[in-house]
Amino acid sequence: RRVHGGATQQKKNSNITPKYITFIITHMKTSPHLDVLGVSKHHSFKSMTDKAKFGIQAFKRPPVATDEAAIKTLEKLQEAIAQIHQKNPGVLSFEELHRLGYNMIQQQRGDMLYKGVETSLILHLQSNVSVMTKKKGDDLLRQLKTFWEEYKVSSELIRDILMYMV
Repeated sequence: RRVHGGATQQKKNSNITPKYITFIITHMKTSPHLDVLGVSKHHSFKSMTDKAKFGIQAFKRPPVATDEAAIKTLEKLQEAIAQIHQKNPGVLSFEELHRLGYNMIQQQRGDMLYKGVETSLILHLQSNVSVMTKKKGDDLLRQLKTFWEEYKVSSELIRDILMYMV
């Protein structure tokens, strides 16, 4: 190394020639022991003269699921939405549910997912509206406010699971 003007520079090693590199490669291929780099003799070593083919490979989509598998996935998501509306999200794996929703979108099942979520939300709203129609006056307003606050929280949780639907 030379220090020149405060900066450290590497001295170029002129002893390494193409013949030397070929000799090292040949020696590493034929050596019954570990090679110079410490690679085990059981590993193959591709010589530097072979052309490595590097390229960007196309993005591989997950295999298209059958209709039966898509229906099972949708049922899992609908069951999870029901658990969220029942204020019992602690039993759910949000990572798994998120992955299920994402995979349905990737497999071109977005319409099926949308209609399934829409159906789940409609059923939940209809069941709660039928209970609220029996209330009157201040009791109705209190229950409506409570329902609205709970619905906002559950909607945020469902949004977090299905953010790929947008």
